[in-house]
Amino acid sequence: MSIIRDEEFLMIGFLVLVIALGIAIPYLLTLQRTLEAVSPENRRMQPGMVWLLLVPLFGYVWSFMVVTAIADSLDLEYRKRNIPRDPRPTYTLGITMAVLSVCGGVLIYIPFLNLIGLLIGLVNLVLWIIYWVQVAEHKNTLRSGAFYYQNQQYGQQYTGYQNPNPQSNQQYNPYNQTYNQQNYPPNYPPYGNQNPPPPQDPNDPGRWGPPGDTNAPPPPGNPNDPNRWGPPGG
Repeated sequence: MSIIRDEEFLMIGFLVLVIALGIAIPYLLTLQRTLEAVSPENRRMQPGMVWLLLVPLFGYVWSFMVVTAIADSLDLEYRKRNIPRDPRPTYTLGITMAVLSVCGGVLIYIPFLNLIGLLIGLVNLVLWIIYWVQVAEHKNTLRSGAFYYQNQQYGQQYTGYQNPNPQSNQQYNPYNQTYNQQNYPPNYPPYGNQNPPPPQDPNDPGRWGPPGDTNAPPPPGNPNDPNRWGPPGG
């Protein structure tokens, strides 16, 4: 009977370990990929070092380091991209979660205080889920390549993705008559004067040249040909 109980205890312990790892691994992957999305010069911790959280007991202390490093890395990266964010994103929530983890882990082993430790653990579980979601959102924002640009000359603001080129956002409206009338001939529809050009004199030697070009040479041909002034090849 004692052997059966021991086997059951080992089986339960193994299942708990598998479940814990099944939850911890995706969480740690999120932390690692968030740091990987930060520029190397702005990382306050190497991405692979988050896996030290799995070390028993040491993980409680290391969680403070990880939370602080992620918050500072996000802060520096958002500053680099000129994206407005609160200072040290996720820091307050992360530190609160780390403190409650230590308090709950200690109180749960103290007689008459283990119930308080259990309640703290439940609250910390909710905070941990919220923290995980927030870190994942920051990871997605950084991996999308978002940036924020403000044109100091025109007072215009742009938000875009990948290789910011503020000049590409300054496009002229093709229907802006004020702009187009300064850049196109007055009889060049539809940008300039919308009235059609007047009919040209059939004896105008520049009749078959560009509209309004009176300096165009006459087409070659016999000067006595009555069709000399017709369309070329007519």
